[in-house]
Amino acid sequence: MVLKILQWQKCLGGTGEELANSIQQTAAGYIVSGGTESNDGDVIGSHGAKEIWVVELDNNGNIQSQKCLGGTGVEEAGTVQPTTNNSSIALGSTESNDGDVSGNNGSADAWLVKLDVSGTIQWQKCLGGTLGELYTSGQQTSDLGYIAAGYTTSNDGDVSGNHGSSDMWVTKLGPDEVDIAEVNPLRYSVAPNPVASLLTITCDQQARLTQLTLLDATGRTLVVHSVADASTGPTTLDISSYARGPYILHMVFENGFRAQERVMKE
Repeated sequence: MVLKILQWQKCLGGTGEELANSIQQTAAGYIVSGGTESNDGDVIGSHGAKEIWVVELDNNGNIQSQKCLGGTGVEEAGTVQPTTNNSSIALGSTESNDGDVSGNNGSADAWLVKLDVSGTIQWQKCLGGTLGELYTSGQQTSDLGYIAAGYTTSNDGDVSGNHGSSDMWVTKLGPDEVDIAEVNPLRYSVAPNPVASLLTITCDQQARLTQLTLLDATGRTLVVHSVADASTGPTTLDISSYARGPYILHMVFENGFRAQERVMKE
């Protein structure tokens, strides 16, 4: 028999009730999503009675950042997933139409929120009809859009074809419209892409690369590669042993800038 030894544990929250619904590994540690009814202790910035709470932890479980998402109504947490450029998406439902929430179609809408590396909301989207919806699962897709699933009890607004009562509901959103100069201010390049074996990362003189992390499409870390002497020259990463499909390359630079690129293994 193999005994599993507890490495660490953390209680997160305040004097109200908290519950985690989802946890994912990231390049820097872990990201957790759940619900909170507190506005004290570890919880800062609640807008109302119950909110979605997203917490980023380091590899030892210490809080690096936290964010309350919602309005004066009730929010329910579904899941959280890392995305490109060290960002993340949080999914669930909202009954609000104030605070962080806009565009509610009525009752509880399915809600998707995009957060950047600092936890700042980049955009949010309410989807549904006049009855109730909830996102329970979602992730970024290979085209850099988003797929999200849950349930709906509506048959109007964004919803059509409901078979009666509560239906499973699957929605696809397109990719973000981003400013390439904002995403890539240090002028690095990742090539070839698609790649068969050797991936080459080239930076200009202002971009000193210190670490590469390769993740699979679910956000699981596959390899961490430290770059000697904060190199500005080409750096190669051999991914020939990995299966075909999408991967995420996370890059850390000497000045603290972090970036991610989607890489397709052919």
